Amino acid sequence: MRQSLALCEELGDHTGQARAHLGLRWISEKEGRHRDGLFHAGRALESARAADNRGMQALAHNAIGWCHSLLGDHADGIAHCQRALTELEELGEVAHLSDVWDSLGYAHHCIGQYQQAIEYYRRAADQCRAFGSHDREARILTHLGETYHIVGDYDTARQVWRRALSIFEEVSHTDADDLRKRLDAPTPAIPGGTAT
Repeated sequence: MRQSLALCEELGDHTGQARAHLGLRWISEKEGRHRDGLFHAGRALESARAADNRGMQALAHNAIGWCHSLLGDHADGIAHCQRALTELEELGEVAHLSDVWDSLGYAHHCIGQYQQAIEYYRRAADQCRAFGSHDREARILTHLGETYHIVGDYDTARQVWRRALSIFEEVSHTDADDLRKRLDAPTPAIPGGTAT
């Protein structure tokens, strides 16, 4: 990814630079380096602006918002994600809306605005289903189930998690085992937490 970034810089390809920075942001997240991720998301936005690429700017805003939320700054996270949502809707680029709705769901969940989180997660899951992105749909359904669990709607949480599990099993995803254990608990447990 760094080689790609260097080549795009050499060629003056600002859109390519934005893509490379978004890739580096993703890698940073997987390694738990959220501040580095925020740095790369910010650089992606700068490059997208230099390219005058509004779609890429929207993706960068969502990435910035996601990173802010991962760092606990949910107000800035929501602001950037809302900007991404507005941009994508204006451009008619619906393919990435599920990513933004998922980011917004996460931020609202973290600040205790569970009904908003549920609405965003449901939109994201519905769009993933419509686009045939089953693996992503299952991950979002897992988040949706966690939010239902938090508000005490255990039956709905179980129903949503069962749907997610059936998708994970269909594609032989490694998250199936964790979700199966959660569903086998007397009251489904949230990852990293305890059953209530």
